[in-house]
Amino acid sequence: MTRALIVLSLLLLAGVRLTGQTCFTVSGPDGRAVREGTVQCIGQVHTQAIDSLGGVCVQWPCDSMRIVVGGFAPRTLSLEEARIMGVVFLDQPTGELNEVVVEPWPRERDRHALASTAVLDSTLTADFERSSLRGSAQWAPGVQWDERGHGGSPRLSIRGSMARSVYGTRGVKAYWGPFPITLADGSTPIELLDPLLVGSLDIGRSVGNPNYGSAPSGLVLAGGPFREGPGIDAMVEATGGSFGYYRLGALGRTNKNGTSLTVGVVHQRNTGYRQQESSARDQVFLTAAYRYKRTSTRVFATWQNAGWDLPGSVDEQTMMSAPRTANPYSILVDAHIEKQQLMTGVSNELRLGGITVRTGVHGQMIDKTNPYGTSPLNCGYKEETARALGARLTIGADRLFTLPLAWNIGLEALSERDHLRELYYTNGIKGDIKLNGDTRISNLNAFATTVARLGRTTTLHAGVGLERTGYDHTDEMRRTRAERETSPVVLPYSGVEQDIGQGYRLRLRYAESISRATVWELLGADGTLSDQLRGERVREWELGADNAGSGGPVRADVSLYHRLVKDMITQRPGYNDGPAIYDNADQASIMGMELLVNGPVITRERARMEVLGTCTVSASDLRNNGQSEGDIPGVPLLMAGLLVRTDGILLRGLGLEAGARMTSGMATGGAATDPTHVEHLRVSWRTPQRAMGLSVFVHVENLLDTRYSGWITTNAPGGRYYNPAPARSVFFGVRLHLASGPVHSSDT
Repeated sequence: MTRALIVLSLLLLAGVRLTGQTCFTVSGPDGRAVREGTVQCIGQVHTQAIDSLGGVCVQWPCDSMRIVVGGFAPRTLSLEEARIMGVVFLDQPTGELNEVVVEPWPRERDRHALASTAVLDSTLTADFERSSLRGSAQWAPGVQWDERGHGGSPRLSIRGSMARSVYGTRGVKAYWGPFPITLADGSTPIELLDPLLVGSLDIGRSVGNPNYGSAPSGLVLAGGPFREGPGIDAMVEATGGSFGYYRLGALGRTNKNGTSLTVGVVHQRNTGYRQQESSARDQVFLTAAYRYKRTSTRVFATWQNAGWDLPGSVDEQTMMSAPRTANPYSILVDAHIEKQQLMTGVSNELRLGGITVRTGVHGQMIDKTNPYGTSPLNCGYKEETARALGARLTIGADRLFTLPLAWNIGLEALSERDHLRELYYTNGIKGDIKLNGDTRISNLNAFATTVARLGRTTTLHAGVGLERTGYDHTDEMRRTRAERETSPVVLPYSGVEQDIGQGYRLRLRYAESISRATVWELLGADGTLSDQLRGERVREWELGADNAGSGGPVRADVSLYHRLVKDMITQRPGYNDGPAIYDNADQASIMGMELLVNGPVITRERARMEVLGTCTVSASDLRNNGQSEGDIPGVPLLMAGLLVRTDGILLRGLGLEAGARMTSGMATGGAATDPTHVEHLRVSWRTPQRAMGLSVFVHVENLLDTRYSGWITTNAPGGRYYNPAPARSVFFGVRLHLASGPVHSSDT
């Protein structure tokens, strides 16, 4: 597999194209790649579809062709002209030139600007068993995503942020459309993003630029599931599989006269591979968008009722000999989480002359119950409620007077009130109150960024962020109050992009950010707000190259980075064998290389083969008081994956997919773990895409039934703990799609 990745990357970076193909990209007037359309050879019957990245490869001889994309004026040009240009730009229809179309934030160029970003297409997010975004997200280099079984308690790490992600997602900022789901304390309830809610998924592995507020460990940008073309459609899906897993989902969408509406519902259950690993999720959502001339308004809303049993981690011997067992004490106390969450948001984008004003407000309500325990010294019964509000205001333009200088200034304010009440829970019996606290957090980010084009080949990026966080904690047991406020921190951001010809591009960037201490970390085990624990200061240098502008069918992106984390938050044993506490280590250093290769290698009228390859190499060092403590636990030296997908190669409508991922040994505070690997196979069939589309699939996860650990945790300092991943799992699914017109692949 590693050799295959190396060969692929060398071919792609050399710009090799298949013989007989002419490939180019189709974009709108703003440079954004179109997602749907056709290329027809004039005077012939040949028609070629444009893929989800705007790419198209013409296989047949053709003097002139006509490009037709909904929402744009058709364009006729020669095939040779398209080959030379590499990128073909389409104009708006003449009747719409007076209407200024405002592209919703974050725009594609905002998401991809000067950052290592993996674009996971709709086909990938629709793959796997769809219990969560894990199946697709783990194909982005540098990303580790694990769950307690399919759809259970999630963990997400990007570029080595694993040490902070033992009990949840830390440091990674996530957006659903224009609204951040990350809370004011920096924690992210990533489980809110069910695959049915997501129309597009971009994962930025770099430190986020200031436009997103504080994103020290990367970005998850999930677009809304809007219908792209005009019309009405509905979809119903059902999936069932091993270990009691089943999922039912339904989606309805309309797009007419500038108004889009999407509603959906999910019902999901899983008994679990291990003892006490069941999970459940019920969710409804609505997204709406209204566009009229110079303004665009969007409304997002979702309610989720979810629960997970917690089997607890086990040691290596148990993981290998009895992987389906749970921690005995976790069974005794019936460890689990019950959670209800409501999120709503409204945003508006207004064009005033050449200036765009973007505003948005959103709110979240979270109620959670969590009996937990792995031993008599580590157990409790938590009841938590969180109420959160956020607001965002930005003003920007693509020019500064007559200068080719794009600029953007703005504010993002997040507030949160978290009430945490915990009882003693020894042997599953509720006892006295251990802690009872009410914490208010306010986080304010101000930012300003600019992008300047110098000539035809050089683009300069510069920006600065300013962050301040305040904490107000009331200890209702001790009847005390503590307040903290961080000093405003200036966070610079800069970089340069250089086109080097033939569509190849180099980029160099530097960014800083702050990873805030969460409420749980600040309160520790005794419920006292720490006046010593500081947020992490993250600095990152990155050098990258890609061939995004080459017009070739296959895209390649390689990144070299060095991330330095000062005051890294780590968990350590308490004094006199007391509960573990959080403190700031000296620093952590993470260096790495990431390679992402994806695109079609065979493109015919009704047949297609795509390849996706990833490779991540990283080295880390954790220091405390100047002394090295070795690698960061849970960060692998090497991760690699190769996925091959075909459609219509052997039979029209028949899809085949095979993938393999490998992870090297990882440090755990002691000896490294053994390398692991996991493979999957998928066979699907779909009817011709008319007004009704039917597809069925069989998906086999962990094809070779490998005993592997999905996650190495550090939830007890110095310990080695394992979360056995499910054995071979087989899933069967069916999806029915009804539409008012032809069903396009991008809408299924």
